[in-house]
Amino acid sequence: MLATVTRAAAERGASRIEVRCGSAESLPFAPESFALVGTRYSAHHWTRLPAAVQEISRVLESLGHALIIDVVAPEDPLVDTHLQAMELLRDPSHVRDRSVREWRELLAGAGLTELEYRQWPVRIEFASWVARMRTPETSVAAIRALQSAAPREVQEALALEADGSFVLQTGLFWLVKARSP
Repeated sequence: MLATVTRAAAERGASRIEVRCGSAESLPFAPESFALVGTRYSAHHWTRLPAAVQEISRVLESLGHALIIDVVAPEDPLVDTHLQAMELLRDPSHVRDRSVREWRELLAGAGLTELEYRQWPVRIEFASWVARMRTPETSVAAIRALQSAAPREVQEALALEADGSFVLQTGLFWLVKARSP
């Protein structure tokens, strides 16, 4: 990923980009280093999400903004369990999709105030979804078996299609860090 960003920046003439390797829960930056922190479809892979959200707040300057875009988990435990299982079978690096409620608790606890929230459905085309991760055929079969055996409520909530395609929800949180004392 770092090489891809470096190459893309050079191709676009962006010279003020520095890439670094680090973990989300221990960012290699000084406190209040950034006016904006963003993450897109990665937080569901973070093993220590509460610590990572605290780190986002730590590296944001006073009145800095954060933009978080990720899959949001269904509030219904039955639907949530099925979605989490499908995600994990597809990609072993998946940790957990969080619900809007869970996100709001984590963000508020880190001193981040929600300015705006948006949510929209995303149709996941099954064949390309599993192909992107090179999901083993045994796992693909397990996902399809899980989908086939899913109760009506799950099938409806995820808009499961005959080919395995489905719909999940994406959430966007636009946040601001409180003014430092």
